[in-house]
Amino acid sequence: MKKHLALFGLVALLCGCVAAPAPPDPAAARAYARSVAEAEARAAVAVVGARVCRRLTVGIGNTDWVSGVVARVEGDQVAVQIDNAGRMSQVIDGVAVVRGATLRTRPELWTPCR
Repeated sequence: MKKHLALFGLVALLCGCVAAPAPPDPAAARAYARSVAEAEARAAVAVVGARVCRRLTVGIGNTDWVSGVVARVEGDQVAVQIDNAGRMSQVIDGVAVVRGATLRTRPELWTPCR
């Protein structure tokens, strides 16, 4: 009897007669993917001496790039010393983005420069 049940289970599995497991909750899958992406970004950026870039939106549709070097890692934030302030004047968290300024922000907001 056990042989027949095992054989029936194998045949049902191979022919696709058994329903596949339900897909995971889409909201949970998105939240998991977001947390993995943030962890990867932190790992890539939160390294002292890493050269990082950040894309900023200016006005309605313009973008500008700011780049710098990670000077310190402070808990869940990085201190980035700006070496290229971009084409347009910017203020991030109350700090003017100029060459030599140090910004303390979350590492997820930065990407490694190419």
